[in-house]
Amino acid sequence: MEPNHICKVVIMGNSGVGKSNLMIKYVMNEFDERSTATIGVEFMSKSETIEGRNVKLHIWDTAGQERFRAVSRSVYQGAHAIILVYDITDRKSFNDVYTWLQEIASHSGQNHVLIVLVGNKLDLEEDRIVARFEGERLAMEKKTAFFETSAFSGINVEQVFRAVAEFAFNRSPHDEQPFMHPIRNVLHDTAKPKKNCCT
Repeated sequence: MEPNHICKVVIMGNSGVGKSNLMIKYVMNEFDERSTATIGVEFMSKSETIEGRNVKLHIWDTAGQERFRAVSRSVYQGAHAIILVYDITDRKSFNDVYTWLQEIASHSGQNHVLIVLVGNKLDLEEDRIVARFEGERLAMEKKTAFFETSAFSGINVEQVFRAVAEFAFNRSPHDEQPFMHPIRNVLHDTAKPKKNCCT
């Protein structure tokens, strides 16, 4: 099926936060416990049907290590949406979100990019260091969307990418407003896991 909308999505964040596994879980519904650090970039795609129309997500997973940053920067130029991931069991990965946001502002090349802040590894709740309210507060401060996910169990993974697809579907080609506005209601509905799906 020929896509009605194409959305370029870039996944960013520190090495080891689970970026690759989020992409793989969404596209292939698999989790690789032996996953190694991404070298450069990796690419996958998947389509969503929104109101009977086909939205194709082109998803780019970028390396988190500093030595690959130059390659990553070339990939997220022109992105429609950026999924910025931290690990809820790793304080440094959360603190470094500020640096990533500065990098996005400097290199994305456009003002209206949807930024989705994702706290991953919700299945490791007992090892949590970064509280949910800290992620929510940062998202409100920086005007980004916010989810907590588990690439291992799949909690909220589909919801993150579905929200991006719904944004791509609803956004006017001439819309100059910040990317998160058209899916604000969706984000409020899905930001917290449902009671019957949480670990």
